[in-house]
Amino acid sequence: MRRTGGSLLGNLFDGHPDCSVFPFEYWHTSKKAVYDPLRHRFFRWLPASLKRYHCGTQKVWEKKIVRAHGQMHWLEFYEELLAQADRSVSAAELYDRTIETYFTRFHLGGVKPVVINHCANLCTLNPKQLRTIFGKARYIMTVRDPRASFASTERKDQKKLDTRGKIGAVAYDRTDVEAYCNLWRKAVETYYFGSNQGLCLRFEDLVREPAKAMNQLAAAMNISFDDVLLTPLRIGEAWVSNSSFARTSGIDSNAADKWRTHLSPEWRHLIEDRLGDIMERLGYEIDAVD
Repeated sequence: MRRTGGSLLGNLFDGHPDCSVFPFEYWHTSKKAVYDPLRHRFFRWLPASLKRYHCGTQKVWEKKIVRAHGQMHWLEFYEELLAQADRSVSAAELYDRTIETYFTRFHLGGVKPVVINHCANLCTLNPKQLRTIFGKARYIMTVRDPRASFASTERKDQKKLDTRGKIGAVAYDRTDVEAYCNLWRKAVETYYFGSNQGLCLRFEDLVREPAKAMNQLAAAMNISFDDVLLTPLRIGEAWVSNSSFARTSGIDSNAADKWRTHLSPEWRHLIEDRLGDIMERLGYEIDAVD
């Protein structure tokens, strides 16, 4: 889910010798996790540019490839992507071809046995839809106290409104918070408790006990544990967090509780009322507050 530590987790895998890690979100459209069954059905007959647009790569590739590797590299790479899209008969095949093309071109070691693909907000899709998009894959579901993930989401989106000069605009009202609660519940029930394809991890456990959490994930992914798994990197360089509260380097153990000074009592009570049962099932305590 969004704002649950997915970027941090991907960047922790970045330096591992057995992993190829995308330095950006791989499935990324203006509305993340858009699923169009009609286009999937007729995918093989779509023109190459529309295949790439449908798979959410039209915008992110240019924006983030250029930032990471330079304008000239993007222009050359774009032609390769179009050629790969033209030959692909499904979204899953296009992703596989893109993986091979990207890591062959930009990483001297080529494609490693494990490819890490960060895709926030794909929890809106069901497992069958994800298989259609990505083929056979395993999913790491990072879950975070909904009070914390909502506080981070609200703060980030409010900053966007303020930056755009929308004076007086509020990012979320009561209806929005209720919708957020419904999405959080659906995602946790589907992927944390209901999927046999998933590896599950609480954000709080990751930041408070990173060595234990990453040891468990490494074992589940059949890769050796390495101390580099405790250092967030992006394309091999030190990474600064994209926290909505305060940007930090490394793993910030205090990140688990920063929501307490940023979440309004109204939204806190609403989230606890709507999600209290499943929060307690996950081990999140509901404190007695006025």
